Amino acid sequence: MPVDLKKIPDVSCRPKMPEIKRWLILFSFLVIVYVFILYFFTNLVGSFYFILVPAFFVFSGFYFVFFVFSLKHVSANAWDKQREAVILQEVRRGRRSLQILAAEYCTAHSFIDTPFTPAINNLLNNENVLFPQCSWRGEDNIRLSQLARSEGRDEEHHISVLFAELAKKIAIPLSQLPVSNPVMLLFEASSSIADDKLDNLWSQAWQAVGIQQSYTSINGSGPKVIDDWLDNNIRSKAVLLIIGLQYVPEHTAMSAEVISGILLGNRLTQQKIHPLAIIHRPELVLKNTDYQNNMITQALDWVPVNADKLKHLWISGVLGGTDECQVLMHSLENELLTEIDRKKGIHNFSDFIGGPGKASMSLAIAAATQSVNQKPEYHFLIIQESASANIWGMVISPCFITKDST
Repeated sequence: MPVDLKKIPDVSCRPKMPEIKRWLILFSFLVIVYVFILYFFTNLVGSFYFILVPAFFVFSGFYFVFFVFSLKHVSANAWDKQREAVILQEVRRGRRSLQILAAEYCTAHSFIDTPFTPAINNLLNNENVLFPQCSWRGEDNIRLSQLARSEGRDEEHHISVLFAELAKKIAIPLSQLPVSNPVMLLFEASSSIADDKLDNLWSQAWQAVGIQQSYTSINGSGPKVIDDWLDNNIRSKAVLLIIGLQYVPEHTAMSAEVISGILLGNRLTQQKIHPLAIIHRPELVLKNTDYQNNMITQALDWVPVNADKLKHLWISGVLGGTDECQVLMHSLENELLTEIDRKKGIHNFSDFIGGPGKASMSLAIAAATQSVNQKPEYHFLIIQESASANIWGMVISPCFITKDST
């Protein structure tokens, strides 16, 4: 679940001891009352009772109040100590992160023969491949970007070839892990090809390249899977493989065909594969809410990273002209993002390749990771889920930051 430090209870209210002058006023009042009683009802006017008795009552009252006061302070100290422990635990939980062990993608920038050859410079330069063309359905003059195809190759054959190439890339880091090492797979696809057919094609590609580990599919979508993993599997030896795919989508206008894959490992348990970069705790903004600035601030604080070190902003899944886009553009005035070059540092996929659909998260992470691996800089990602329209923010950083402790 998301870490929210604002929901932590406040410090305990501590009672105040009555001031000394109040005790003196009380003592003087009791002396006067007792002198009055002695004068009218007894013959002990000349004794010291008019001081001793009021002093006894004042001291007894002071002792009782001090005893209650001490108990309340002990209780408040215990509450505050527990509160500090909760804050420390939540901050440590918020600052958990994962290693990125592999980051591959194929877009319209890629070549037919070498689809997963790094094309990070094309993305960093926002090279436009979004233009009117004939879609896979035969629709003419539709603005979209498509993966390069060989003539005469149908969609299922084409995607099986791409899966085989991606599996070869993923097999390289996995070959360094034991055969028994668990692999959890999140497969996110938006395609006209049925999900079970895509699952079958991926399974065939997995077996064809000879990957020794078997994988277990998990449910979920978007950065929430990473957020849940950081909470529930941070000490697991399993690695998390996320495959994002948008291929021959149902809605072609302004769409981007994309295949991407990222492999994530726990920093506490994985030491065999040298990581490419680090992905930090994602922060959520619910749809139709205007809290992007809070999300940006908190996501950067989990690293933590100063504004002057943030060099690139990747925006994925946010379509231009929508209300979400307008709110997002307004949030870019956040002082923590002002150091990013507005011409060279902002990369909105919707502007130059189209909407990646369910591949939004994996494509953004893969692109930022390849850039970090090329030049060690901090990248900020803003990702909108295609299903829920929720917006997430997260940081991709170089590998030289300190190791997780919890």
